[in-house]
Amino acid sequence: MSRQYLQLLLVPDSGAARRLRRILAERSTRSGMVVGTWSELMEWACRAYLVPETTDNNDSGFRNALEELED
Repeated sequence: MSRQYLQLLLVPDSGAARRLRRILAERSTRSGMVVGTWSELMEWACRAYLVPETTDNNDSGFRNALEELED
């Protein structure tokens, strides 16, 4: 049984995702590639591992951890 891998290109927002999807559609014929935001990545991970999606905002924990980092 062969495994199918999915490549996710992480972008900062839905506008960037839309623009990149359009570029990929016009210039490439690759399959197995998804363009999405952090929350879309979490959705894909939940589906892949059959875990329920959380109802809280996953971005808030990520942003808090990012703010606590020191330069």
